[in-house]
Amino acid sequence: MQDNREVVLYAIFSQFGFMKKHEFLILWNQYQNGIISDTDRVRLAQFIKKGGADEFLREWMSEQRDAEIERSNLTSQEWSTIWDKIQVDILAKENTTPGIIVFLKKHYRVAAAAVLAGVFISALLYKNFRNTATSNTDNIVITMPTGKNGPALTLADGTIIKLDTANSGKLANGFSKDRGSLLVAPDVAQEATLTIPYGRTQSIVLADGTQVWLNAGSSIRFPTKFSGARGMVSITGEAYFEVTKDKTTPFIVNVTNDVQVKVYGTRFNVNSYKEEGTIKTTLLEGSIALKTGSMEKMVKPGQQAQVNRNSGSVRLVDSVNIYEVTAWKDGLFRFDGTDLQTIMKRIGRWYNVEVEFRDRIEGEFVAKIPNNESLQKVLALLESTKQVHFITHNRKIIVTK
Repeated sequence: MQDNREVVLYAIFSQFGFMKKHEFLILWNQYQNGIISDTDRVRLAQFIKKGGADEFLREWMSEQRDAEIERSNLTSQEWSTIWDKIQVDILAKENTTPGIIVFLKKHYRVAAAAVLAGVFISALLYKNFRNTATSNTDNIVITMPTGKNGPALTLADGTIIKLDTANSGKLANGFSKDRGSLLVAPDVAQEATLTIPYGRTQSIVLADGTQVWLNAGSSIRFPTKFSGARGMVSITGEAYFEVTKDKTTPFIVNVTNDVQVKVYGTRFNVNSYKEEGTIKTTLLEGSIALKTGSMEKMVKPGQQAQVNRNSGSVRLVDSVNIYEVTAWKDGLFRFDGTDLQTIMKRIGRWYNVEVEFRDRIEGEFVAKIPNNESLQKVLALLESTKQVHFITHNRKIIVTK
């Protein structure tokens, strides 16, 4: 008789979305292993959606953390650093509003648990969620520069080629355009300069096969033909390089009169915007040497070399978040625990607006926002943290609490 009551109560609880911990764990394991039934998948999704699994999920995440510490012999502090990055990646990749996340760093764990719940609901109820989700770009207000204000190629004889209005195929003096990228062929030996306006990026393939991506407000001066030793290129602003390998002859990037990057075949990012005050060279893969005056320092993969513009001093920073550094190349604003001053510099540069701080805003922000969103939407997303308010006037943003 007692057993029958339990069966009846279990049926009632199940109908209204109640679930005990051991039952949740059974269904959860079945879901993870891909053997859950359609009926149980719906039950589990409804239970999570109603918030019933919040405590269970937090316990599960904590257990995963503790197990990983034990397996890898990491200290709790070391794992804490890794765990923060894992949660940011979870949020960046899996948020139920595709491509957009904004919150304060101190809310990592709460936000991660909420997003995990949202992801599990979506995955449980909709098998094709990943394939059908699309970013909402209907809200774009500011139109990015095109035509006369787009990327421009200036040749040695003064000829200017506007890439937005040029058709794909052969251009002047050995240049060509293919799927939006500029290709350099060594038909005519000369120097040329590619200039990128605010709000745009542009890629170029140099004569030796080296690929370069230029960020907003940047430029590169380069030879169209490399002869003997590999030619030098000069940049302003920010550029990401994938240099063809050559162990005998380095590829040289001039950043300023006193700062050079010697490259032996690698992937790296250089941020040399003058308003930043610090030149940052981040190595993703391969080998580079940073030369400042008579001093030369080797940089390892994962390191960032920071050169103070005023003193010329060099500082090597380990374990840099390369995803945040190179997100611009993939069309994203990405901040993984970044102060608002840094964020607003990037936003101001991209949208070509002036930024004025009237109040000091504390806290580190986490955000992943497509940079084709309107300025208004980006500011609204940052305001959703309740830590900052923006006043816009013409092309000026005033930052207040």
